[in-house]
Amino acid sequence: MVTNCAQRPEGNSGLLERNKSNVYSLKLFELFKESVDTISLNPKIGKATDIDNIRFVIVKDYLIFYENSIDKILIQRIWDSRQNPESLKI
Repeated sequence: MVTNCAQRPEGNSGLLERNKSNVYSLKLFELFKESVDTISLNPKIGKATDIDNIRFVIVKDYLIFYENSIDKILIQRIWDSRQNPESLKI
């Protein structure tokens, strides 16, 4: 089971406002869904981090951080990698 416990500070409305179209947002959302499906089938596919049980996969300019536990996968954060890396909090 995949669970989303992360908050999206920008959300779809931020992407819509920035891009003036929801087409990009919808395509990006589909890419995220495909990546999460892949993670659910093979939880160790992502690159390990310094934090126990936290891994990440790259989707375009975004990193999906997730935690793998025995019975579920928690999406901790979807982070735009074009931001200052010091602002990243998982």
